[in-house]
Amino acid sequence: MIVPSPQNPIRRFVCIMAAILSCCGAYSVIARAYAESLARSSAAVDLDRALKLAPGNAAYWLRRADLLDRDLTSPVHALERAAALNPFDADIWIRLGLDAEARGNFPKAESCFLQSARVSRRYQSRWTLANYYFRRGAAAEFWAWTRQALELEPADPAALFQLCWKMSASSSEIFERGIPANRKVWRNYSRFLLAQNRIDAAGYVIGRLLSDAQPDDRDLLLEASDRFLASHAIELASAAWNALCDRKLMTCGSIHPSGGMSLNDAQDSRALGHGFAWHIGKSPGLTASIRPGVASVELSGSEPENVEILWRWIPVKPRQRWLLRFDYQTSGISPRSGLSWQVLAGGNSTPLGSSPSLSNPAWREEAIRFEAPAGVEVVRLLLSYSRLPGEVRIEGSMSTRAMRLEIVP
Repeated sequence: MIVPSPQNPIRRFVCIMAAILSCCGAYSVIARAYAESLARSSAAVDLDRALKLAPGNAAYWLRRADLLDRDLTSPVHALERAAALNPFDADIWIRLGLDAEARGNFPKAESCFLQSARVSRRYQSRWTLANYYFRRGAAAEFWAWTRQALELEPADPAALFQLCWKMSASSSEIFERGIPANRKVWRNYSRFLLAQNRIDAAGYVIGRLLSDAQPDDRDLLLEASDRFLASHAIELASAAWNALCDRKLMTCGSIHPSGGMSLNDAQDSRALGHGFAWHIGKSPGLTASIRPGVASVELSGSEPENVEILWRWIPVKPRQRWLLRFDYQTSGISPRSGLSWQVLAGGNSTPLGSSPSLSNPAWREEAIRFEAPAGVEVVRLLLSYSRLPGEVRIEGSMSTRAMRLEIVP
């Protein structure tokens, strides 16, 4: 005879409760999955059903706010429910603030925007506040939040820089009140100013980088030297270029218009084509190279009839006479070669001085005398080829060395 264990009723109770809990868990999983499928619907009635199943889901309330916006209905209630469920979501506070501002409730809008900044250290919250105070014309608050936004080093701050120039036309006020003392921000701001062709303002900001220019400044200084030259801001271009050379950020020679200057300085590949370095023409039939102390060119005979081969900018003093000395040697090039060095005033095509056609198999010294006109602070030294009438295109090579510019007393 088997006597029932007194523990059997307890076991049965435990099993029953486990089964109930398992069913509840399964129901909860099914309900959540069903609510999720309803929430993905674009129909408001489906989302309302999802909210009945999961009223504590902040994401569903945000989705409900989106649908209300779509239907041109106020989303405030849905946003407030979302904020209550997830008070650390800065985007919810921003949306509440924008809605309040649109309805003219500026105290609530400001409060929501400030709450967004309190719960988040992200750029978006500070950018939103800067925008809000710009729209309200509150300069002190605008500059304060602009600085805080830029201190976060956003990847693309151009829109905020643009807003600064809408708030003030004073480059000094913008820099002092809105731009933090941060080299990365200074670099981004300088690029913005260069792109906007605000040359003087860019020169001021870049000037703050020059005394201790660093490797991260190199690309900006190359860009700046090009843009300053294109805008005829020769002093700014020279300062940017000399910082690159003097701080050993590149292999190049600094330039000065006050006296003698060697034009055979070593230049690495990063410098070529920028600033006061050599620029190499790209045309079929010719190959040019720059080596320490020597510039060389080879022509295949298939080059264009008129082509710029090598050139570089040289700063000069206006109304000053100059002498350009150099040695050259050619191979396989006839006397009427059409190959010559020229000195041009800026971008003008009429030479201030030029060499005869270059042709000599042994090293030979040559010189060009010229005077810089009034107002001209930079000249262009150009090696060019122009086929002379009755001559065939040249095929051969030419090298130049010991090139030096001197002031003539």
